[in-house]
Amino acid sequence: MADIRSAEVTEAEGIVVDLLKAGDHAGLAMTIPGIEFFAIGAMQLKTDQGVTYKLTLEMKDGDSCIGAFDVDVDHFSGQYNITKWGEGYDCEQARSIERDYATPFSNSTAE
Repeated sequence: MADIRSAEVTEAEGIVVDLLKAGDHAGLAMTIPGIEFFAIGAMQLKTDQGVTYKLTLEMKDGDSCIGAFDVDVDHFSGQYNITKWGEGYDCEQARSIERDYATPFSNSTAE
């Protein structure tokens, strides 16, 4: 997992949000004024070419959840590119995802 508050995740999130606000969303109907997007989950995968961020973004209208969706963002050679629009989630699923990412990961096993 990646820290959803890290500068790298925030930058990748910003790329997605900028494209959505510009109406460049490959079929997603997300050009509704006033909608805000927040990363509620993130994984960072490093490769020889760069980094892929697997983000889960929540959509909100004020304090009200609208839903969430997955998106993959590659950061290769200094450029960000959306490589995959993923699954969509309702608000209950979004809360569950947010809780899962907030739970510290442990490599230890019970003895």
